[in-house]
Amino acid sequence: MESTLPKVSSICYSVGEIRPIEALVALGMADQNTIESLAARGIQNFCEDCRPAHDMCTSCIADTLAESGLQPADIGAVVLGHSMAKWDLKEEQAFLSALAAMGFSRSQIFGVSMQACTVANAALDLARLLVSSTFGPKNVLVIIFGKDSEGNRLAPQAATLFSDGAVSCIVSSGSGTLEIVGAASLTDPALAALEWSELSFPKYLVSGVMSLRKVCESVYAQGRISAREIAAVFATNGSSIYLQMIGSASGVADNHVYRENLPRYAHVYGCDSLIGMRDRMRAQDFKSGEYVISVAWAPNVASACLLRRV
Repeated sequence: MESTLPKVSSICYSVGEIRPIEALVALGMADQNTIESLAARGIQNFCEDCRPAHDMCTSCIADTLAESGLQPADIGAVVLGHSMAKWDLKEEQAFLSALAAMGFSRSQIFGVSMQACTVANAALDLARLLVSSTFGPKNVLVIIFGKDSEGNRLAPQAATLFSDGAVSCIVSSGSGTLEIVGAASLTDPALAALEWSELSFPKYLVSGVMSLRKVCESVYAQGRISAREIAAVFATNGSSIYLQMIGSASGVADNHVYRENLPRYAHVYGCDSLIGMRDRMRAQDFKSGEYVISVAWAPNVASACLLRRV
């Protein structure tokens, strides 16, 4: 039977210049002890993109449209999500002007915020709801991006390293490679009052694991499957510790957690899961009917999106 669920296709991304973590010393962001700490967490490189955010996004959009064979006129709605990036009226107008220059005209355009680095799953969820609605668009363009704006890529205690990047894809009621089976997210607003420090990490960790388990259980229930049926987990590449925690919370075997991009790119704001899917499927595609799950964690938000290869 042909699937009627919304489908994801044409995932394309840009991560700017890939630089070794040792370059952080010259940039005044780290000393040798910090470099060694990052390396111990599985991080070898970071990504730097000096372009404005709207240029990062439009380069991905052009690649997604070219790969999908769609024109701007074929896109019924646009969903934009950003993570930890400076985004004001000036940037918003620049982005809209860039879309107009590409040939986009009157469209539904939605912005997803307050999701931090879990934003990709929330954006996919919104896109699938739009496509599934009775009079909804056939094709939705999803764009996720994040960019350093504070001049420091290091999280406190060098817990992780942030990279610039953007990723885009099509969510469609027509053809596609991965159908969206379910999605869920949880936010713990009480954590917002905590200082991001070593003393607070246990509280973040306990709340995060609980939320991660709940969102994973929710999407498994939506798909009527168990964790044993998951072929791969694509997670927030905060560090090797993040990946272990997310793998454990998802209930999936550790060797099914995709790790290849952690040393390549570090943690690309909001984009890790979609980038991982693109790279994994290009290297080794999934079999028809296999399930994959995108699981993301930020200090106070956890989300998951269950997909199936079609």
